[in-house]
Amino acid sequence: MRFRLTLHVKRGSILPLNYQYPISSWIYKCINRADSDFASFLHEQGYNGAKAGKPFKFFTFSKLHVPERDIYQDRMVIKSSQVYLTLSFLVEQAAEKFVTGVFQQQHAGIGDKKSQVDFEVGSIEARPVPIGNDLLIKTSSPIVVSRPEIDKDGKMRAQFMSPEDEGYNDYFLKNLINKYESYAHYTGNSISAAFTESMDWTLEKDRVKSRLETIKSGTKAETKVRGYDYTFRLRAPEPMVRIGLLAGFGEKNSLGFGCGEVV
Repeated sequence: MRFRLTLHVKRGSILPLNYQYPISSWIYKCINRADSDFASFLHEQGYNGAKAGKPFKFFTFSKLHVPERDIYQDRMVIKSSQVYLTLSFLVEQAAEKFVTGVFQQQHAGIGDKKSQVDFEVGSIEARPVPIGNDLLIKTSSPIVVSRPEIDKDGKMRAQFMSPEDEGYNDYFLKNLINKYESYAHYTGNSISAAFTESMDWTLEKDRVKSRLETIKSGTKAETKVRGYDYTFRLRAPEPMVRIGLLAGFGEKNSLGFGCGEVV
């Protein structure tokens, strides 16, 4: 299910541009208030499929849509009284009322040590997500795709890829297949090799925009993640497309990366 949150905010509020991690933390807190077991499952375990590796959380969210704003260095001055946020969860229709209740009339303090913005959830509206096997999709938050690389110290690290890099489509599609296999395993379904043979990803000819996001800014655990905004065409079985649109494309979806909208 996909939801659009209308957030009330005081005009002139100053928000750090690295706001994804604070929003992710707020989402977990809201879920924890409603269902601590589910929140703990998402945060600590996730949906770990048949293959070993980091589990998927199966939710994502968009960048904040701020109708009027000014950017000064690493800060955004919000000049609107309302901003909008899209939340996307891989849950069934029956969970709509639960999710709506989780966020209804909630408050959020989003920011860092330098500046904080107080948001109030004014409304939350379920939104339909078009599903097909051949769709044009535009990012509403940057997509993160990486490949493993050994650094000069002999340690394995993630090399963030541009959608214009050779081999990007292979890593993009493999991530989507892994998500589907994980979810299929969790729900007790099986997946055949033939199911994924016809998949194809194509970068559309528009501007590719890079975004470097700092996670846990100002702490010892600070890390930097690079994602890209762009438009792409995805040809794949509808269940696979549904996974991407609801759970997110690429990596680090629960930190606000990989949210896409059908054009």
